[in-house]
Amino acid sequence: MALDRAAVLLGCLVLSLAANAEESKSDRMTLGRQLFEQNRLRPPADDSPLAGPRLGDGLGPLFNGASCVECHHMAGIGGAGPNDHNVEIVSLALPLGTPAETTRLMASRAQATHPGFFESLNVSLHRFGRDRAGSMRTYDDYRRRLRDMFPAELRPATETGQTFGDGMRYQLAQRSTPALFGTGLIDQIKPSLVRALAVAQRDNHPEVAGRMTDAGAGRFGWRGHVSSLDDFVRTACAAELGLRVRSGAKGVHDQPAWPVDGPIKSKTARTPLDMSEKQVEALVAFVRSLPAPQQVLPASFEDRVGIDAGRESFEDIGCAVCRQPDLGPANGLYSDLLLHSMGSRLADRVAAPMPPPRFRRVQSLHTSVVPIRTPSTGGGGYSGGGSTLSLGAVVSPTTQIIEIPPSLGELTAATEEFRTPPLWGVADSAPLSARRARRDA
Repeated sequence: MALDRAAVLLGCLVLSLAANAEESKSDRMTLGRQLFEQNRLRPPADDSPLAGPRLGDGLGPLFNGASCVECHHMAGIGGAGPNDHNVEIVSLALPLGTPAETTRLMASRAQATHPGFFESLNVSLHRFGRDRAGSMRTYDDYRRRLRDMFPAELRPATETGQTFGDGMRYQLAQRSTPALFGTGLIDQIKPSLVRALAVAQRDNHPEVAGRMTDAGAGRFGWRGHVSSLDDFVRTACAAELGLRVRSGAKGVHDQPAWPVDGPIKSKTARTPLDMSEKQVEALVAFVRSLPAPQQVLPASFEDRVGIDAGRESFEDIGCAVCRQPDLGPANGLYSDLLLHSMGSRLADRVAAPMPPPRFRRVQSLHTSVVPIRTPSTGGGGYSGGGSTLSLGAVVSPTTQIIEIPPSLGELTAATEEFRTPPLWGVADSAPLSARRARRDA
């Protein structure tokens, strides 16, 4: 009886712990969704779970939206964003291969246009900015003047080059807001699987072969430069909302300096965090839980036949080489997550990957000074039968492996490479969704 009673108590304890864990998970998902939808122009009450750490100043000073869902809403919460929510990036258009010293000099001159050029040759032109008094007018005037220097319509960066009053040439690149559906599955794809695809393409389809990114199996970002979903979400909090959040164990995600003269609301190394680690983890968990898109087949037999014929054509003409239908747990992904060349017209330098490294084996002769002991030829006495010590040279071959600097052609080719974006859910992303809406209207 005592054993039975102990077993019952143990079972109750296990069930209680499981229920608490499930409730904790549910609470975290609820908090994550609330944070995703939170309008940060309306600060929550101090006792709200949405309130950031004490003294954190929240949104901005530079930001592209007041909430995550403002840019990720097409086809539902977490979807893609329309073209008018594209991220715009101004790049200092120096010739490829410009020496480092010249680059630093040109970047220092470009700081008159934006102080962010001190750290990078690419600066995000945020849609909004608030000064210390909370006014957006100062930044809005600055942004309008800078944006008006470039073509108003959407163009490839290579067709937007403009020379400003400082004598420097700039380009404007754009990035569309990606859908977040299924990113939890993409995060589970093993790097070894992506690496195997790169090898298979190189061996079987060298004309369209892709390659791994600098980040290894970089599964996120238009150039695969972000390796994990956790880092992707944290980077977006900083870059898109201007929130100061932790990066790794000790690092902190920040954003470029305030670009306008006058009242400055900047974040320094001593500025408190805008989101607690618990909040960031809840937000990442919610994004990770967003379901993957599912293919919806039409009801009519004729339409299904057309789709089957399209699938066969997709495979016959070679689209499936790069557009892998399934990749690890991500069924229906239609991507290999590799970098592929998109041609010179779409080239830009925003987070451009480095060319694949090349090495050369160099052989040389190495001379070493070594002691040489020579037998003595003297007779008796103290030196008889002994030896003398002298120094001599020994020449031996050595091999070194050195990295070859990338050529101008390799640097140019790298600016044309982009990660293959997944095709799942593409019908509900811009610009296809806008065309479909006009057709259905």
